[in-house]
Amino acid sequence: MAQGDEQTTVISALWPDECMDLISTSGVGRFVFSSERGPVALPVHYVVVDGDVYFAARRGGSIEADLPDAPVSFEVDDLDPGAPERSEEWSVLLTGRARAVDDPELLRRLEEIRPSEGQQPPVWVRFVPIERSGRLSVARAVSTRIVT
Repeated sequence: MAQGDEQTTVISALWPDECMDLISTSGVGRFVFSSERGPVALPVHYVVVDGDVYFAARRGGSIEADLPDAPVSFEVDDLDPGAPERSEEWSVLLTGRARAVDDPELLRRLEEIRPSEGQQPPVWVRFVPIERSGRLSVARAVSTRIVT
C-alpha cells in the first residue's frame, strides 16, 4: 500500500458449492473431533472424491480411537496475498460424520490418488459433509490522498 492509502475489507458468506470448490484445490486441512481429552484439531493431508473428504490416519492413533461415526468437523483455509493493493482469504468449515473406509476397491483408488507414507498401512477416513459454510475476506487498498 502506498502512503496515504487505507485498506478496506469486505467479508462475504460462501455458498455450499463454493465451499466444496475451494477445498478441492487445497491439500491440508484440520480434522476436528472429540476425544477423552476434549476437542482435538489435527492437521491432515486430504483429497476430495465425489464430494466426500478422505485422508489417511495413523493406525492405532487418536483419530482411529475416536472415530465411531461421531459428529466431527473439517476446516480448510487459505490466503492469497495477491498484489499489494488486494489480498484474499477464505475459510471453510464442514460438519458431518466420519468413518473408516473398508471397501477394498475404494482403498485401492485412494492409495493411487495419495499414496500413504510409512511402513504400516494407514486407516483411511471418509468424511461425509452434512453442512458446509465458509467466509471470503477480500482486502483492497483505497486511496485517501488528496490531489490538488
